[in-house]
Amino acid sequence: MKQRQVVTLLLGLLFLLLVGMNALLYFHNTEVMERIEANTLQIRDLQADQVVLQDQLKEEQDRLKQLKEKTDKLQEAYEKRQDAIRLMQDTLLLRQLYVEEKRQTVTCYHAAEKIDGILLTLHNDFRSGLGLQTLKTESFLEDVATLRSEEAHEVWSHTRPDGSWCLDLIPQSRPAAENLSYIKKPSLEETDAYCRAVAEKLFQSLLDSPTHYDNIVKANVGHIGIRTYVTRETEDNNYQFTTAYIFSN
Repeated sequence: MKQRQVVTLLLGLLFLLLVGMNALLYFHNTEVMERIEANTLQIRDLQADQVVLQDQLKEEQDRLKQLKEKTDKLQEAYEKRQDAIRLMQDTLLLRQLYVEEKRQTVTCYHAAEKIDGILLTLHNDFRSGLGLQTLKTESFLEDVATLRSEEAHEVWSHTRPDGSWCLDLIPQSRPAAENLSYIKKPSLEETDAYCRAVAEKLFQSLLDSPTHYDNIVKANVGHIGIRTYVTRETEDNNYQFTTAYIFSN
């Protein structure tokens, strides 16, 4: 009888032990589940924050791209403005030199003026015969032609003395072309007949050159600058007439 009581007691204790262990395991699992749930929520919050950060990063990248494009445009505009300023300085200096020099040699100045006017008429008469629009003079193109006529007398080329291309003087947004011509005469007059003969010879030399002819008959130009630079050459004592023609729209 006592033995059975002991067994019953031991079984009871074992039962209580199992119940206690199950209780401890339950509470432990509950704590683990709560931690897992908390970690899951934290991960979701981090993922949401990551999405927000990615959106902010994209917005910032787009903003930086726009700023770069704006900066590039401003830089391009600045460089064009600097080129325009340099051109204005060059042409202003050349205009001052041109006027001063021609004032000192009145016959050269008057003859050059007449020749330029006759050359404009010859161009427009020729274009009119082909059904093309009349070319109008423009002060900017005349300033460029002033510069180029003196440069061409120094270096007979469409490349400027500094090595740059002649049309670099014209904004890239404008189609442009340059013609050059020159002749020499043993004497200098400012009579209408003399200036017309010089202009007609200069113009004919352009017509005889295919590339110069093509520039004269371009349909997409409507303005021109013509300047003739007159010098007395010491080596042969002849007068040289060097003319630059700048075409643009």
